[in-house]
Amino acid sequence: MRKILALVLLAAAVAALSAIPAAAKPPGTNGLISFTRFEPALHQDVVYTINPDGSGEHPLLVGGESGNWSPDGTRIALGPDCCAERILNLDTGNYT
Repeated sequence: MRKILALVLLAAAVAALSAIPAAAKPPGTNGLISFTRFEPALHQDVVYTINPDGSGEHPLLVGGESGNWSPDGTRIALGPDCCAERILNLDTGNYT
């Protein structure tokens, strides 16, 4: 019984010492951040993009909600208040 307990403790110690911390940062560089903010002057939500350092705030859509980015970071799904979800291509400014 002692041998099994010692073996289990040894295995647990090896597992604990060899554990690699999880990487929470995706590969590549950080890109634009999208967010939605209520604008009292417009009485509506406005979707914006901004750089990770807080510079370059740019409005995308008045009257909607921000959605998910495409994996390559070139498109974003937006939820306008008026109609079905749209996908905005940030490179061209076109909706699909």
